[in-house]
Formats: sequence, structure tokens, C-alpha cells
Amino acid sequence: MVTPQRLHKTNYKQSITRKYKTTEEKLKKFSNTQRDEQDSMGEFYSRVTNKTNIVFPNDELLLLNKNLKYNLSYKQKNLIRTLALEAETAINQLPGF
Repeated sequence: MVTPQRLHKTNYKQSITRKYKTTEEKLKKFSNTQRDEQDSMGEFYSRVTNKTNIVFPNDELLLLNKNLKYNLSYKQKNLIRTLALEAETAINQLPGF
């Protein structure tokens, strides 16, 4: 025999699972439409505008399109020697030497 309490519990579980399913479906649908909108928008503006007569290869344009997000710095192997030579050159160019 099915008691009213047991019937209430099964109805409650069914309603909760139904709500979770619809919520998950809505979330999937929403996330898919958002992705589609972003893909269809394309590029908002050109990051690089070449106002010279120099033609850049694609790899250089890709590097320039990274803007400030990319750092071209690299570690020099002879950093101390280079600094010493630059300091010596600067001192020699001072007036009186």
C-alpha cells in the first residue's frame, strides 16, 4: 500500500529532477547561443594600421597584433659584459676624457 507520505516524496523527487533537467537544458542553450554570437561578431577593429609603404610578412603582423600583451624581451648571454662595455663607452664620451 502506498502511503501519502511516500507518494509526496516521489512527487517531490520527480518535480526536483524535472526542474534540474529544464535548468540544465536552458543553460546549455544559453551558452551555445552566446558562443555562436561571439563567433559571428568577428573582429571589432583592426589592431594594426600600416601607414607606411612597408609590407610586413604574416608572422610579423601576427606579432604586431598581440599589442602590449606580448613582450619581446629576451635574456642576453653576456649581459654583464655588455653593460660594462656600454658604461666604458659612455664614460669615454664624457668631456675631459
